Amino acid sequence: MLDKQDKPSKGQNQQYRPVLLQAEHYTIRTFTSADVNQPFVEWFNTVEMLSGLNIATPNLTIEKLQKLIQRFNNSDNYFLGIFDGETLFGFYTIDVVKKHKVASITVGIGHKNYLGKNALKATIGVILDHFYQYRDIDKFIARILARNFAMVFNFKNSKRFSLEAELKKECLSPNGERVDILVFASFKPEEDNTLKAIQ
Repeated sequence: MLDKQDKPSKGQNQQYRPVLLQAEHYTIRTFTSADVNQPFVEWFNTVEMLSGLNIATPNLTIEKLQKLIQRFNNSDNYFLGIFDGETLFGFYTIDVVKKHKVASITVGIGHKNYLGKNALKATIGVILDHFYQYRDIDKFIARILARNFAMVFNFKNSKRFSLEAELKKECLSPNGERVDILVFASFKPEEDNTLKAIQ
């Protein structure tokens, strides 16, 4: 369900407004540079996380990650932390093309205690509902490395996404190997009684 705190008042400017959502016992909210701590730095820098994101091991420090987070403005792009109580265990990034009302979404679950716990399944629906209803988005796409089997499994089994395209040798990996990308898509429902029920 959408968190009541994140429902805009009538006429409220949507741009630059932080996100705050509740999904089961998880909280999804705008992540700020003040949230960057050593545990986050440690799991963000793991080989598993960076391989899934198709980036070379940067050995990012707290200071470098704080500067990275500051680039997200809650309008053209978003960095959302996934929290269980006070524990940050994952994130979503969302990049918006406002002219076409399309957003690209990326997810990372890094805390080892939450791997394989269906956290994506539990949280992604409220994000889609919120952005479709309040942020003027009509379509989400997720571009996933075909070799990222865990994430491909999650999106293939999602009721909100469907496989739209398979792009052969679409991009280069950090070691120079060409890799395939699978594109999953989700569309704004024309009429969604679930959304109406929570207004």
